[in-house]
Amino acid sequence: MKDYPRADAEYFIKEKQSMEVGLAFDLYEIFNKEMLPNFRLMCQKSILKVDKECGASPAFKAAYKKDWHFYACFHGLPFWHADHVLGLSERWTASECGDWIRVYGEIIEKKTFFGADQDKLRKEPQKGPAGSWDKTKFPEGASKQKISQPKFQPDNLRRRVELKALSNPQRGDYIDGSTPSRELMTSMPFAGIKKWAIMANDITGKMDRVFGLLRGATISGTTTDNIYFLRQYGQVVGDPVNFLLPLGTIVAGGHHSLIEVALPLTINGLVDYRVGCYSTLFPDREPKGTNDEAAKIIRRVLGAYEIRPENRLMLVYYRGGRVDGCLVCEKPDEKRQWKETFRADKDLMSEFIQVPPDPSKGQIETFAMRHGLYAG
Repeated sequence: MKDYPRADAEYFIKEKQSMEVGLAFDLYEIFNKEMLPNFRLMCQKSILKVDKECGASPAFKAAYKKDWHFYACFHGLPFWHADHVLGLSERWTASECGDWIRVYGEIIEKKTFFGADQDKLRKEPQKGPAGSWDKTKFPEGASKQKISQPKFQPDNLRRRVELKALSNPQRGDYIDGSTPSRELMTSMPFAGIKKWAIMANDITGKMDRVFGLLRGATISGTTTDNIYFLRQYGQVVGDPVNFLLPLGTIVAGGHHSLIEVALPLTINGLVDYRVGCYSTLFPDREPKGTNDEAAKIIRRVLGAYEIRPENRLMLVYYRGGRVDGCLVCEKPDEKRQWKETFRADKDLMSEFIQVPPDPSKGQIETFAMRHGLYAG
């Protein structure tokens, strides 16, 4: 691997983040055109299911008005009315289909309407090392501003705090320096990136930092809700390529980084993603499904992004919390080794538990050597 100084590393990071954002937008356009009728059909089936199970319930109607009516998919509809929602769904974008899938997950999560067994199924895709999905909980009356990041609930690996809960000086301790991609994604309506600040020891946040990626809102529970939903309704238009939907709606929506979505997809055996090797995001499609033309376009787009010069396979190191340089794979054998070793799975998550926040050059060199990538 070739060692590059700070100025180069900062430039490479900006290029990498911009490229991954571009990939998400390109995938979104495919989902929003070629595949949109399929997603609308799945949503309509689930709307009918919700209405049948709990549409007449006063508790559900109250929950809709309180918790969900403001989602973009409902276009401001102030009360639950299945026929109206079905009518809206005929015009939904892929993003609005994604909104409904999130609402559906929240309906299941309440347990009141579909029961605890369905919520257990919803949470089943949340796999990984112990603590991967445990949300940071703040004691009653505790001041979030006074919490020490490294020491607070250290067994929780999904560590984030609402940015609005922090004082202005503290926000600098929780968020990255701004990049053009971050500026763009925080400008998206309802972007999770601008709501959540990842704490120092968050496991996927550390991956984002080491691989030079845009930080999102940590490992994506919305993606696992997508997995649950598509397993429930995907048989309507069965095709494993449907599971790539959150790579467009969630990443392009400014909620999570690509790796934060790809991790749960890989851990659940839906893709076999190797960090930065975008062709590995394409699922096994034997036998062929119902989206053959769209699948061909998606495969072609993923392959094209993988070979772009901005797609550097790099490990970033830090000094005093600031980018200090990076190691970059430039030889074919290094790139092959990278693809072999950096699979976005439970093992990689387990390894990053031990990686310190903002690792130094020496720590990154040791990390690279452990993976057969750096000989000094």
